[in-house]
Amino acid sequence: MIRAIVSQFIPHSKAPLALIELWKAKKKGKETPKTSDLVETLQKMWTENDQRTYFIVLDALDEALDAERDDLLEILQAFSSWDTFDLHVLVSSRTNTTGVLEALRELKGFINVEIERKYVNADILAHIRERLQNDTIMKARPLKERQKVENSLVEKAEGM
Repeated sequence: MIRAIVSQFIPHSKAPLALIELWKAKKKGKETPKTSDLVETLQKMWTENDQRTYFIVLDALDEALDAERDDLLEILQAFSSWDTFDLHVLVSSRTNTTGVLEALRELKGFINVEIERKYVNADILAHIRERLQNDTIMKARPLKERQKVENSLVEKAEGM
């Protein structure tokens, strides 16, 4: 996941010096960098850049494997300790995932915004209704059948 984050901050015009140094240190890409190497490289990349405000969006953190999620939470902890940058991180996750909310609460400047399922389900229902009304195959189905499909999809969406 940290590789994806680093790759998002690589400018299209020219590779940052910190990234080139990491690539050389890892035998021109023949060795895999450790997570700590990538975090350090990202910090150097941001330091090289004149930009001071960064945004990271991590969607569905609860769907990550436990080990990957733990690594990400550690990385976010490291990010929050960097005072040089104005970093904004948006994380979405179901609240029933063990340890996620507790770990996020430790981050500097953490704000928790809970989205109630009933509001999410209303949006899901509106989307499903619109899709079913415009689907030629579903339009030909009886109303009761369309309603059954609609209800089933909303129920199984579980807020997603």
